[in-house]
Amino acid sequence: MKTLTLLLGLLLASSIFAQNDSSRTFGLPEMKIKQFESGKVVTYMFDNSLNIFTLTPSHLLPDTNRYTYKVDIKDIESVSMRNGTQLWKIAGIAGSVGFFLGFIAGGFLDIHNSPTFHVDQGFALGALTAVPFALIGGIIGALSPAFDEYSFTGNTDKQKYDALMKIFKKYRQKR
Repeated sequence: MKTLTLLLGLLLASSIFAQNDSSRTFGLPEMKIKQFESGKVVTYMFDNSLNIFTLTPSHLLPDTNRYTYKVDIKDIESVSMRNGTQLWKIAGIAGSVGFFLGFIAGGFLDIHNSPTFHVDQGFALGALTAVPFALIGGIIGALSPAFDEYSFTGNTDKQKYDALMKIFKKYRQKR
């Protein structure tokens, strides 16, 4: 009976004093981390292949076989995660610039020998120049990565940890 009581006591004590290390490992895409280092903000970039990170309540650690990096949660200012390319954004901006330049040039182009601004000619040349500008912008945008930035200014360490956990779960890659 004493041995049964002793085993039961050990079982209860071990469950009460069990350590709960809440570290999680994530496979993440290309990302940037801005952190405080020696009194200034420094940005670290992690490449576009699968990046393995371990998140603990006090530290963020990448794959030690690839990087010699470690950061305290309290020092992280923001995290930027790659989210595709800027194809449509830059194509839209470049197309708008092309339309505006074509509209101005076409409006002042004087085929009728009158000193007025010709709106119809402006729209025609604007539409004509918008297409090649948008195509060139689309090519440039396809080569430019887009990032979603998450700032942690004014957050406590616990809030940063919880936010990083949510962000990393959202961007987790499965390979």
